Parts: sequence; C-alpha cells; structure tokens
Amino acid sequence: MRINTLTAITAFALFIAYFGPIVIKLRDIPLTLVVIGGIVLVAVDIWQSLSDSAD
Repeated sequence: MRINTLTAITAFALFIAYFGPIVIKLRDIPLTLVVIGGIVLVAVDIWQSLSDSAD
C-alpha cells in the first residue's frame, strides 16, 4: 500500500512538472484547459486506484 501511494504521488508530480512549464511558456488558453482537464483526470484516477486497493 505504501509503495502504491508513493508511486502515485511521484507520477502525479512528474505529470505536473512536465506539462506545467509548457503551459506557462505558451500561455495558450485551450492548451491550459486541456492540461487542467488532464490533471483532474489523473487526480481522480489516483484517488480511485488508491481507495480500491485499501479494500
């Protein structure tokens, strides 16, 4: 359980670290919305994956 949580947090941080500078540099509204949507989807997936593994 602990390794799954650590892996999920690392993946989420890397996702933001990869797309964050691109969004900041380009300042394109549609791209920003797509990346924010992706971040929300990743966060929901991580939440569901970690809560399912606890059962």
